Amino acid sequence: MFIKVLMEAMECEFVRTDTIFIDATHIKASANKNKYIKKMAEQRAIKYKRKLLNEINTKRKAKKNYSSCPTKDQ
Repeated sequence: MFIKVLMEAMECEFVRTDTIFIDATHIKASANKNKYIKKMAEQRAIKYKRKLLNEINTKRKAKKNYSSCPTKDQ
């Protein structure tokens, strides 16, 4: 049935076969799975580092020790 409809659409020039379009979303997403995992691990490490430095700074301020750790990634 699909082939019949497709053939009729081609006869009526609703479908052109001279140009092919490909949605590369799936191809691109599965091209390198390790890269995605590495990026997530890096983001988690950065978040953990920020949280840890903020906690250290909070405790230092509570003890009146004002030398704080840098909170930005270096």
